[in-house]
Amino acid sequence: MNKNDLVASVAELSSLTKADAAGAVDAVFDSIKSALGKGDEVRLVGFGTFSVVDRKASTGRNPKTGEVIQVPASRQPKFKVASLSKRPCARKLPDNPSGRHVRAVSSDGRATRLHRVGRRFDPVTAHQDERY
Repeated sequence: MNKNDLVASVAELSSLTKADAAGAVDAVFDSIKSALGKGDEVRLVGFGTFSVVDRKASTGRNPKTGEVIQVPASRQPKFKVASLSKRPCARKLPDNPSGRHVRAVSSDGRATRLHRVGRRFDPVTAHQDERY
């Protein structure tokens, strides 16, 4: 879902026009950004918590040249999902008595790695693939 999809969904669920819903969505995002800019936490019960974390300076490596570089200290936004928000995403793996491999497909439909049933992976859906 992108921002336009979110605006359309808010407009439909709240009986607002798309322009009013876009204003409401922008206001929510601006409020969160403003609070994070001041270093405050934004707690949305049942959804999650936005916060700011301080990252220490560290050394890294340029993958192209192998050169050692210094990564400066920074402040980064962080989001922690509430446990109530995780429930709609949880899916039970299908039973697979044959022991065949299962193809893991990401939420946008791209195939990822092959897994045996019983190994936990998130947030993908398992689909049986007879070729494996």
